[in-house]
Amino acid sequence: MEGIDILIIGTNPPCPRCDLLTFRVHEAAEALEQPIEIRHTFFDSDEATAVGRARNPPARQKIGPVAAPSGRDRRPDGGAAPCS
Repeated sequence: MEGIDILIIGTNPPCPRCDLLTFRVHEAAEALEQPIEIRHTFFDSDEATAVGRARNPPARQKIGPVAAPSGRDRRPDGGAAPCS
């Protein structure tokens, strides 16, 4: 098996959670006897933005604002009233 590439996206400077995550990943890799490469990047970096876009592609259509239902649009049992 090839090594595992792990990207930790966090703050600059790294927070205690990022440090703990790095430590735990090293522990898990040692237990599994897997070579790993850990990289850190900041949440506002181009690399983090690219990862976010790859995981959450933009919607094909823009949807306009949705109005919150008012109390009169609800049935007594809490469900939505039927459309008229």
